[in-house]
Amino acid sequence: MKRKSQKGKFFYPEKILHRAKVLALVIKKKVTQSQAAKELELESTRQIRRLLKKYCKGNYSLSSLIHTRSGEPWNKIDTVIRDKVKEIKEMHPNFTNPHIAYVAERELKEKEILIKLNRATTRNILLEL
Repeated sequence: MKRKSQKGKFFYPEKILHRAKVLALVIKKKVTQSQAAKELELESTRQIRRLLKKYCKGNYSLSSLIHTRSGEPWNKIDTVIRDKVKEIKEMHPNFTNPHIAYVAERELKEKEILIKLNRATTRNILLEL
């Protein structure tokens, strides 16, 4: 869940805003931890305690509730590239991994996708076949 900014203002997803409201009610003791867990669709009260600790440690800011590893991994290979590598392997079964990587780079460059494929990355993609 990424924050979207517009001229210095941050807009948080509804899930984060709802989570903050429920945690504020738990802090004020208007709602029990088990009720909060049900409201947030969490498995146990332990997760509520974990969120409360994180929320309090972050000075009750919404940014403390955002998961730091949300979104796509930084090193994930795009499906277009994966499909191209698999297609080349099917067309040329005798090519080695470095050769497949070179041909894939050259063909993707024609589509204006600039990427440097390592032979190990090519190998990992081909292991999915």
